[in-house]
Amino acid sequence: MLGLIPRAIPGGFGPSDDGTPNSDAGTILLVMVLCACFMGMANSVREIVKERAIYRRERAIGLSRTAYIGSKIVVLALITMLQAIPFTLIGLVGRQPDEALVLGNSLVECLLAVIVVSLSSAMLGLVISALVDNADKTMPLLVLITMAQLVFSGGILPMHGTPGLEQVSLIAPARWGYAALSSVGDLNTISLAGQHRPDGKLINSKVVDDPFFDHTVQAYFTDIAAGVGIGVLCVIATVLLIRRMDPKTAKRKPSPS
Repeated sequence: MLGLIPRAIPGGFGPSDDGTPNSDAGTILLVMVLCACFMGMANSVREIVKERAIYRRERAIGLSRTAYIGSKIVVLALITMLQAIPFTLIGLVGRQPDEALVLGNSLVECLLAVIVVSLSSAMLGLVISALVDNADKTMPLLVLITMAQLVFSGGILPMHGTPGLEQVSLIAPARWGYAALSSVGDLNTISLAGQHRPDGKLINSKVVDDPFFDHTVQAYFTDIAAGVGIGVLCVIATVLLIRRMDPKTAKRKPSPS
């Protein structure tokens, strides 16, 4: 069902015949990234908080914190990847970008970007799940962070060159997922970013020439690596937060001599 949402948006990734900016491509990529972020976070946002009592009981008898988090990561990674594959195929098959960068197939490169942003968002969902103390609190946070991802993706507002927003967006999985997909689709070129008319005015003032969107191997790998890095940071944050759930151990008073 999620795959049908970007599929419903008309257009593709080629340049416009009349020389005008291609705005459809950016919309398709934005919806792809937003759905991928929601899909990843929805899978994980309740995983830890719903097991607080079980975790404390098992932890009291020797459960390894690393094994617990590791099991969550493995299962979530498998589920999220199995969801990302049909989602990407439904959304992009038949209208994927023409030129691949490094893997020989642009659809595979887009799939890798969607998997990375989905997994990073799933790890972000674990952070939320470890942060709250009640499962009912996860849904409002899920909506709030999904909307934040929409803003910081760079698909609505330009992030590059915008003080404040640019720095905060660096920790948003959607920023790097959208950048990776834009790199494969050569969004800077087809949206005519940074190009001027003969009178000196910008052809498309709604977009900026973002270096993370460049159709180059370096830009693509930078975007993918940054997305993976955000996921790793989220795992570290989850490990630190989950320590608060450890059962309290009372210190024994020294026996009087």
